Amino acid sequence: MHSSQFRQIINFFKRNKLSSFVNILSLLIGFTGFILLSAYTTYESNFDRSYQNVERIYRLGIKSIPPDGKPWVGITFPAPLKAQIELSIPEVESVARYFRSQDEIFRYEDVFFEEQQAYYADHNLMDILNLDFINKKKSQPLEAASCVVIDESTAKRYFGQDNPLGKIIELPWGKLEVTGVYKVLPKNTSLHPELLISFDSPWWLKVNYEERWDLFFLRYYMKVVPGSNPDLIAQKLEQIIKKYAPPDEKNLIQKITLQPVANIHLGGFLPNEEGAGNKKLINIFKGIAILILLIGLVNYINLSSAHTLERSSQVSIQKVLGIKRFGILKGFTIETAVFLILALAISWVVCQFLLPVLNSLLGSYISFSVFTHKSIFLLVLIVMASMALSVIYPVIIMSNMNPVVCLKGKFLPSAGSSRFRKGLIIFQFLISFVLIFGTLVFYHQGRLLIKTDIGIRTKNILVLETNHTDWNSFPEKKQLFKNEMKADPMVGSITCSNAIPGFGSYIDWIIAKGDGEQKTPYFSIYDTDYDFMQTMGLELIAGRELSREYSTDNASAIIALSGVKDLGFSSPEDALGQIVVRDFTQQKLKIVGVVNDFKVSNLIATPYPPILTINENQNRFLAIHYTGDEESKMVSLAREKWENVFGDLPFRYFFLADDYRAVYANEVNQAKIITYFSLIAVILATLGLFGITHFMVVKREKEFSIRKVNGATIQDIFYTVSRSFIYLMLIASVAAMPIAIWLSLEWLSNYAIRIHIAWWFGLIPIILLGTITLLTISYQTIKTARANPVKLLRSE
Repeated sequence: MHSSQFRQIINFFKRNKLSSFVNILSLLIGFTGFILLSAYTTYESNFDRSYQNVERIYRLGIKSIPPDGKPWVGITFPAPLKAQIELSIPEVESVARYFRSQDEIFRYEDVFFEEQQAYYADHNLMDILNLDFINKKKSQPLEAASCVVIDESTAKRYFGQDNPLGKIIELPWGKLEVTGVYKVLPKNTSLHPELLISFDSPWWLKVNYEERWDLFFLRYYMKVVPGSNPDLIAQKLEQIIKKYAPPDEKNLIQKITLQPVANIHLGGFLPNEEGAGNKKLINIFKGIAILILLIGLVNYINLSSAHTLERSSQVSIQKVLGIKRFGILKGFTIETAVFLILALAISWVVCQFLLPVLNSLLGSYISFSVFTHKSIFLLVLIVMASMALSVIYPVIIMSNMNPVVCLKGKFLPSAGSSRFRKGLIIFQFLISFVLIFGTLVFYHQGRLLIKTDIGIRTKNILVLETNHTDWNSFPEKKQLFKNEMKADPMVGSITCSNAIPGFGSYIDWIIAKGDGEQKTPYFSIYDTDYDFMQTMGLELIAGRELSREYSTDNASAIIALSGVKDLGFSSPEDALGQIVVRDFTQQKLKIVGVVNDFKVSNLIATPYPPILTINENQNRFLAIHYTGDEESKMVSLAREKWENVFGDLPFRYFFLADDYRAVYANEVNQAKIITYFSLIAVILATLGLFGITHFMVVKREKEFSIRKVNGATIQDIFYTVSRSFIYLMLIASVAAMPIAIWLSLEWLSNYAIRIHIAWWFGLIPIILLGTITLLTISYQTIKTARANPVKLLRSE
């Protein structure tokens, strides 16, 4: 850059301080918003792409369609399927089974560890996931009996700096030898094991799982031979399942799917899968990222093109001095590049401070290392296109103008340049309308998720996780614990069950006996004790509760209202006394009561109707209803009684109201992020509006002075300036309305319970944008209109 060019840039900054500030701030906000949101969407989109040969790795899925029921999808299969795949399907290079440990308690010496990412698996899984071992005892460390391989972070938690190999970790059913340590997998992987336990263990060998085609509880990963047809492999798997399926399942239509692992996180095969992302929401984030960047750049282009045309005299002198079109273009390009590079450098620094905040809100682990060449190329491409628009268009106009006319001060911008700026203003208004509309939808949908009555009592419910206790001794200890808790006046009731409403449950078919045997859609199974309804506050609408007073109630059931129709009964009263059969256990159950519906899972997915049965041997959750608001006192009491009964087993608890809110925490936080960035976009649009009105008012100062001399009032001047902007805002609002409604309906389709889009959702953006426009214009016009016209006209 020549010193003269540098001086020109500095002089331009000095002469146009406000415009330069608006330009830099617009670019800074636009770049920062784009970089942060792009980092998040890149992180989400790159899930499970770190595996070697990822394009050949699949997860098995299954869709079952009962003859008279609704479809059900799952990702679990029986154990003997593996042997049949290896025997019958040569296109499969490797296949591995796995399932997650049910929150078992691991012990090393005298220290307990609660593991959420411990998996039982075949040794093939290590090769499919391409685990990078730091140390191992032999080439296949998971083939030995009763062994475990762990990642590096787990090794440090258990053993510190000691060598983990050969160390013994204890579980309730036996001991495991550590035979390998591997590097920690990237956070953005769907399957993220911290411990892998060999299937060749006493608990597995005790039950002959390898012969049980009726137990669908294992998940499958497979790597196929290069060039294999996944659809052909799926057809072969369907034939195997049909051949070996139990007799009562042979009439099912079972469709096998090979889901690429790279599609698991955002693929949406399994509804509401734990840890899965929301593809539509990620696309919304991508759209907002691009829109924020575009608004920032539009602000810059609009103001730059306006000020460039203002400098027609400067360009005319350059032409008189013999500077060609390329020289003019070069000068403006350097000036634009300085603006863009300066704003980009500052925004990159700002992002370093804001990224941890974004990670905290979204519960992610984003770093700038996630950026791919594709996302960087997109940023560079958009910036280059913006530079071209802000430089080439006005330079072409001015390089073709008559220098003599310009030096006389008679050069006027063409109608085309005016239309260009109006188009950019309409674009800003349109984007702002869509984002304000979407923010209203996100906010009200989030409120609906939190405030919707799920049909159970959530306040004053303390839940203890008990599934890590000894199964054999649990029934006796559970009853002792319940008796000790009930002795305290704070405790109203206490129940034990296999699941807690709001957080999912086991599912099974329920067969209704009637004029013909009818297999219904799946039901959510709640194996409970007799205190469940009282503790959870369920509302009985027909029949009676399950009671110890009836000796036959261990073979009775209570169903929810939504299940009455599914079972083929005309009313709740019609269902009473009817016999149904639980498909998995073939247990006959007599319906003795019907309760109002309660949510068995969150409100994002459509749940299966619940059914309550008695099974007092269940040991997953203990729920305690207590009086008063002293949560800490309740926890202290429960901890004391727990230690008296269960000894040194870990005391694990949560409050149902808090954990229910946590189910939607990610949804709510994502809605907050969308709201924040939508607000940023609106602020950006306001900045652009402020900048362009400032420029236009300053350019028309003499016109307004003449109007004042001729008797015009401040209101007249304000009306003259504001009407064109309001007109542009209304045009943008009309165009944006159908776009905003369509995008909102697409996003709301993810939810089983959703808001209705009210008419005033479209009115608020118009009012808000109109208010911002009028306030912005009023500040500029009133300031100019109050100036002394003599001073402004003196040069004339």
